[in-house]
Amino acid sequence: MRHCRTLALVIPAVLTMAACGDDFGIVDWTAVPDTTLIYSASRADLLRMPAAFDFINLVRVEIESEGAGGNWDVALIEQDGAFHLAPEAFVTGSDSRAAIATSDVTQLEDVREAPSDTARFTRSAVPIRIGDVYVVRSRRGTCFTFNVGVRYAKLKALEVDPEAGTFRFEVVRNPNCNNRALIPSED
Repeated sequence: MRHCRTLALVIPAVLTMAACGDDFGIVDWTAVPDTTLIYSASRADLLRMPAAFDFINLVRVEIESEGAGGNWDVALIEQDGAFHLAPEAFVTGSDSRAAIATSDVTQLEDVREAPSDTARFTRSAVPIRIGDVYVVRSRRGTCFTFNVGVRYAKLKALEVDPEAGTFRFEVVRNPNCNNRALIPSED
């Protein structure tokens, strides 16, 4: 019986300490960019191709139907003859926290932190300009068993192919929840 009481006190304490680690950025990571390609969600002939990107899991995602959301953060769409990066809330009308901020710099490595001013982020579609750098705030996702938070990432627009309906970009994401740093700490 005494062991059960001890375990009942120790287990919650250990789980709480482990859960806090994700919020304080103890997960080691590197700022080596990955390159990925997504397809226009605006074209019926590209329906079965990945048109969105999930910044929580760093994967491309197919959008199965108009208004489908929940497992991605931004999608490639076309508006007024130009390609745009659109957060999930813009496409689906959901209350997703996913949003985009345009950076003032043109080198991915120069973006050191996501903006702390939430007004810099938009849930509207952002026109893609080759060479521009963007900061993305993901939708809410599980950080650990008990926590929910967002991830921050930076991406650089590398290429838009109007004929193929594609967008290629580099991305670096901080895996730690609610941590705006976009370069790893040098501890």
